[in-house]
Amino acid sequence: MLDQATKRSAIQNLDAAKIIVEQLASGKQVDLSHMDRKERLSLINTFLASNNLRPLSDLGDASNGQMEFVGINKFSPDDFVVRVDFQTELGTGDKKSSFNHLNCISANTSQGDATVAVPIISTEENPDIKYVVLVGQFRPVIGETTYELPRGFTNPDDFIGSKPMANALRELDEETGIVSDSKGKLTVTHVGESFENTGTHNVAVNIERVDIKVSEAEMEKISHRVMTEDTGHQLKTLLVPIDQAINIASDNHSKAALAAALYG
Repeated sequence: MLDQATKRSAIQNLDAAKIIVEQLASGKQVDLSHMDRKERLSLINTFLASNNLRPLSDLGDASNGQMEFVGINKFSPDDFVVRVDFQTELGTGDKKSSFNHLNCISANTSQGDATVAVPIISTEENPDIKYVVLVGQFRPVIGETTYELPRGFTNPDDFIGSKPMANALRELDEETGIVSDSKGKLTVTHVGESFENTGTHNVAVNIERVDIKVSEAEMEKISHRVMTEDTGHQLKTLLVPIDQAINIASDNHSKAALAAALYG
């Protein structure tokens, strides 16, 4: 059980976190530089946790050559990605500098992270000939059709043990229909994780290899499939020989996951 002092501290932090949200919503910056690092870390983590975001393990130490978070300048909540701008200091004395550090945080990181599925598919008739399944879709932000591995953010019920393997299967089925087609003839292996962007993002992408056996008829159906989401957005499957996949994949998520799953 928590002692009374710990309970009071937790309640005070929750109240302070609400005040922080109100200040940021009104366009004001929150200066926490007067607090020592331990107190500041506790308060910032209460603020993050109250907004369903993963707590930080450390704030950094400006006196030790590290960037140190000393306040919060902006908070932009969203269902997909949350933007948190921290007021940041580096160095001491005459060499001390202060600047804004933008952080893009997955909106559900207190529950989990993103997952990339690496589907390795072969037929029962020719098990040694393997393909990777990529998904082609138009990406408005770059104005092009890209070819990527199935991926998405994790839900709380996506975990098998401590790994979000169910998320890999869900995303794979939503984007390709393969899980339904394979009728259970698949195995999922957790390969590891890779951070999306260590400079500005806290998302750790879980890499799940999915080995799938299908019949020749099922393979033919998968190679020409078009999936249409509820929004009308279309996804097209592309079967790529396993040794060519990393060169055809368009994005870093896919290239990193392929490298880890195939050559790691």
